[in-house]
This record gives sequence, C-alpha cells and structure tokens, in this order.
Amino acid sequence: MIKTVLFDFDGTVADTLPIIFETIRATFSRFLLEHYENEDIIRLFGPPETAILQNKIPLHQHAEALDCHARIDHSDADIAAAKAAKVIAVGVNWLSVSQKTGGFDPKPDFFFTDPADFTAWVLNWSV
Repeated sequence: MIKTVLFDFDGTVADTLPIIFETIRATFSRFLLEHYENEDIIRLFGPPETAILQNKIPLHQHAEALDCHARIDHSDADIAAAKAAKVIAVGVNWLSVSQKTGGFDPKPDFFFTDPADFTAWVLNWSV
C-alpha cells in the first residue's frame, strides 16, 4: 500500500527553476518587450508566480498575461524532472480542455485519463 503520494515537488525533489525562469521570461518578453535574466527573475521571488506577473505587467493586460503564462506547458518538464530525481513519474490528462494535446516526452511511468482510475491505482499500488 502506498503511504505517501507526492503530487507536486517543484524545487524540493526536482529542479524546476529552469521552467519557472523560461515561463516568466517568455511572458515578460511578450507583454513587457523586455528580456529578464535568471538573476532578474530571482530578485522578484517571494510572491507566487501569478503575483510576480501582476506586479510587473500593466493592469489592463493581467488576464491575458496570466492566461499566456498558464498555457506554457510545464508537464513534459515535470516528467523529466521526476525521472531525473529517480521517482515514479505519473502523467494525467483528464480535463476537457487541456494544454497537453499530444503525448508526454519523455513518457511517464504511468498515464491516466480518468480520475477514478488514478485513485484506484494510488489506493492499490504497492512498492
């Protein structure tokens, strides 16, 4: 029986900072027409990513910028980070509207398209 399920391990088990840098950099480039180095982005850390964007991007562009930022696909990087950390990588895609229209690259160890199947797997899987 599984005793622990780790759903998000950004910055703890896996180094996902490169993805955070790229998504913020891409959003700033599009909406501010400015280039930010990693060090520039680190100086903005403290609030959540959405607040970082809202603090820099003009109010009338907040909704569009947050939508743009959310659409940048983190899922492949999350799978790669899990594999690099030598933990089991699980991919899911069960939402009717999803940014993940193709397969994962790299492929996760397990993939679910139904929450009930995922729940059953978690409750019945053993190491």
